Formats: sequence, structure tokens, C-alpha cells
Amino acid sequence: REKREREREREINREKRERERDKREKRER
Repeated sequence: REKREREREREINREKRERERDKREKRER
């Protein structure tokens, strides 16, 4: 039960970090 919720939160965090990285990379360019 908690494992699935934690995995979902981890995936959302991963997407958020990837988006932030893309934004930083685009700003640097």
C-alpha cells in the first residue's frame, strides 16, 4: 500500500526534476 504511493511520488519527483533541468538548460542556452 505505502510502497505504491511512494513509488508514485518518486516518479512525480523525477518528472519535476527533469522538467526543472530542461528549463535550466534552455535558460543557459
